Amino acid sequence: MKKIYYSTILLIMTIFISSFHIKKAEAQSLLLCNYSSYILEVAISLQKIDTFSSIGWYIFLPGRCKDIEPKNSVLEDLDSFYASFKEQDYYNDYSVEIHSNRFFCVHADNFVLEDASQCSDPDQYYASFREIFFNEDNKKFTAYISGDNKFTTEEANIAGLQRLASIANVSNVKIDGKKSAAFDKDINAFIKKNLPNFDSKDSYTTKNEKLYSSLVTAAREKQSKVGLFVCNNTDLQIWGVFGAQEKKKIVVKGWRQIATNSCLKVIKKPLGKNTIYYYAEAQKKPTLDVEKKPEMRWGGNVKLCISENSFIIDNHTNCEKKNLITRGFADIKVNQDFWIIHFGDPNAKKETVLDDK
Repeated sequence: MKKIYYSTILLIMTIFISSFHIKKAEAQSLLLCNYSSYILEVAISLQKIDTFSSIGWYIFLPGRCKDIEPKNSVLEDLDSFYASFKEQDYYNDYSVEIHSNRFFCVHADNFVLEDASQCSDPDQYYASFREIFFNEDNKKFTAYISGDNKFTTEEANIAGLQRLASIANVSNVKIDGKKSAAFDKDINAFIKKNLPNFDSKDSYTTKNEKLYSSLVTAAREKQSKVGLFVCNNTDLQIWGVFGAQEKKKIVVKGWRQIATNSCLKVIKKPLGKNTIYYYAEAQKKPTLDVEKKPEMRWGGNVKLCISENSFIIDNHTNCEKKNLITRGFADIKVNQDFWIIHFGDPNAKKETVLDDK
């Protein structure tokens, strides 16, 4: 029996890539299958000796598989494969792991880059990639992306609808990938109101793309009004640590990578009456080096613990004794569900580090 290797690629939404090591054969394409309850947007990087190319973005609905056919690449001649997953702003618990072993260039829109080792366009940015392993089967390299629940394709399809319906306040059923009379009633009411020409018999089939699209719109509308957004107004990569008060503890999470001239939602729940904390630094290289002096830094006088790698910390005493690092965080008292922080040049007279509008 062949041994399966799992690699965790997401932090809050724990996802695994089930895969086998590559065999040399005449494979013509890569087959990725999404067995999770999340819509995934994926970029792939291909390595041949010391050359790295990248291609993306591929959108995978839950319970779907898709062929990826890289141009001008003979797959059996390639040395390694890597994958990157784009953050989706309509999920309330989805967070891509930032600490990774590789960084390659990608584009905000669909792209093909022959040389992904260097970004040469203002719309390109470095994204974190994780190495993945494919099984060569029937002239295809195949990998399966799954969550903790280990859904089947049918269950993943249903669970994906359940998750979006929950975020959009369409339904409050358990996200278990199982059909139920309660969810049928909720989803049919949503279809009747928003998709009058959609046949409800297709709700749980692969013909439900329009239903997914409508639920994404509803979920995004709900999520756009809550949480903490941060925007990078510089021409450098920004790495940040963000947190808030949770049950009388200061909980900070990092590192989050904010690409140049882009925004990212780093706290997805309503803020309410709370204090939010942030520390961020900008570096010219795509990788993070906390020991190196950054090009720019944003913070304040609240001393909290951080780590070099991905982390969640809620105890900030004796940082160094716990092999952690102390940094000064800025703190903002809020009394609303939604907030935006803009990072600019802190030395520029006409720019502000914080925009609290």
